[in-house]
Amino acid sequence: MSKAKKDVKETKQRVFKNNGKRFEEDLKASFSPHIFTYRPSDTGGGMMARFTQESLCDLMAYNTKTKNFILMELKSTLGTSVSFKPYEQCMEYERVKKEFEDWNAEQTADSRKPIKDEIAEHKKIIRAMYRDTNQAMIKYHQIKNLLDVKNEYGIKTFIGFTFFRTTNTYAIQVDSFVNNFWKSTTKKSINENDLDELIKDGKAYKINQEYIRRTMKSKYDCDFLTII
Repeated sequence: MSKAKKDVKETKQRVFKNNGKRFEEDLKASFSPHIFTYRPSDTGGGMMARFTQESLCDLMAYNTKTKNFILMELKSTLGTSVSFKPYEQCMEYERVKKEFEDWNAEQTADSRKPIKDEIAEHKKIIRAMYRDTNQAMIKYHQIKNLLDVKNEYGIKTFIGFTFFRTTNTYAIQVDSFVNNFWKSTTKKSINENDLDELIKDGKAYKINQEYIRRTMKSKYDCDFLTII
C-alpha cells in the first residue's frame, strides 16, 4: 500500500478527550447533502420540548428524497461497553411516581395542609429515584422520551454506539433496544458482542466507518438509516 493510501485510511483511530462531540460532529458531516441534519443544543427546549426538559437527542436527520425523519441519541466509549440502569428499576420509579401523582391529585388544599411534610418527603424520594435512573451512560429519560416520540408520531429513533478502541460503530432503533435487549437482559451494560448478536437477528445495524488519518476524523456510511 502506498504512503498516500495509508494517510487516507487507518485501522485504529486517534482518541481525543472530547471523543463524544467528535463522534456527533463526524456522524452529522457523513450524511449526504440531500439529508438535512441538525444537532440540538445540550439544554432542553427546541422542536420537541414537550417531551422533556433535557435535550431530546444528539442528532436529527431528514432525507429530502425519501421524506424520512429520524432522531439519534449517540454514545461513544473508550471502554468495552455502554451502561444503563435495569429495566425493573426504571419501571419501579414509574410505578411509585404514578401512585403518588394519583394519590396527590385526590387531595384538596385543606387535606394537604396537615400532611405537607409527608408530601414533600414523597417528592424528595421520587426525585432521588429519577436521578438514580439517569446515573448511567444511557439515561432512562433518553430511552423513555425517544420511545414516546416513536409511539406517538411513528418517527424512527435510534441509539448509535461507537467503540473508539475497535473503531466499530452500531445503531439500534430504540424500540428494538427496549423490546429485544433491555427488558430481558440481566446485564447493566451493552457491548459489541451483544450488538453483533442483535445484528445477526436483524434487530440492530452495523455502520461502516472509515478513519481518515490526515484529518483525524471518521466518515460513516450512515445514509441507510434514513431509508430503512
